Amino acid sequence: NIAYFADEVDKSPASDIFSTIINVINDHTIPSVGGFASVISNRGFGFRFSVYCNMLFDWPSAKGDKYNFSYTDKISLQVSGENTDSSIAQISPGFCGMNFVGYYFLMAKKLFFFYGQNFGLANQCRIFNNIHATQIPDVLNNFLGIDLNWLLTITSPRQAPYREKVPGIKEPGSQLAFFVEANTFPKV
Repeated sequence: NIAYFADEVDKSPASDIFSTIINVINDHTIPSVGGFASVISNRGFGFRFSVYCNMLFDWPSAKGDKYNFSYTDKISLQVSGENTDSSIAQISPGFCGMNFVGYYFLMAKKLFFFYGQNFGLANQCRIFNNIHATQIPDVLNNFLGIDLNWLLTITSPRQAPYREKVPGIKEPGSQLAFFVEANTFPKV
């Protein structure tokens, strides 16, 4: 499980919070965990949901179940057919104070959009079916009748061969590959 945060500031605790949520959901000793796990960030300039992508990679089969993963291990995380399109992405408006959030399921091409009447508490959900990742901003703008500068990065894991030599990296460690299906963040 790889979580990619597109808009978090350097040394943000959001990825740690997300990791904790995933561990709680995966812990079968906890009686029940339901609904969506959402990572929030509290910045000095106002509240806004974080934008992230969650991708599934295969466990290194040669390592066994008791293997403790380390980022410095020289392995390549691969993707089987069942994981290739099983990415989930969170979508947020580009402006602070907007109480909207969306979740996009890549394989299903489904967009779950949580909102409230008159920009109030997000207590309603609209599901958009058969939506390609690149259509999300237009679909949401048409639904709301306003352009909220949607921030999204939709990614999916990809198969990649392990290479000992990677341009620009002196000591290669763990490697993974992913594809960007859609992105509205400006090139910087």
